[in-house]
Amino acid sequence: MLLELEKFENRSFSIIAVLLYVVSLVGNLVIFYIGKALGAFPSDYYITGTQPLTEVNVIFLTTLFLLAGYSAFFMLIRMQKPIARIRVISIIVVLLTLILPLLLPSPPSLMPIFLELMHIYTGIVVVFGLTDDFLWNKFSRAA
Repeated sequence: MLLELEKFENRSFSIIAVLLYVVSLVGNLVIFYIGKALGAFPSDYYITGTQPLTEVNVIFLTTLFLLAGYSAFFMLIRMQKPIARIRVISIIVVLLTLILPLLLPSPPSLMPIFLELMHIYTGIVVVFGLTDDFLWNKFSRAA
């Protein structure tokens, strides 16, 4: 079931956001290490121009993008937008982020696939974790 706006609490949001961050980060690191083992992230391909993609980049970018997403979610909730609309907007934003790995200049063949997997995994975890009432029921003061 979708989250009801009346159930939104800042305290619950903070707990859920941290929980989803940890789950997303661990999942992204697992995907990264699998990709690295399969040669998707070679040390001689410089993703930033000066260094290869490393665990530090995965942690930093996951943190950065989730903070942006959480800020947008929080603003939309405060504007009293319906959760169904927020979910649709969030899914569209996740789908738009799938373009980013395709813009890399001449990447190794598996790199975009593993980057896409990270985007999709995090998108599913966070979008449904924030907009479904399951976690909200678990961490609500009223529960």
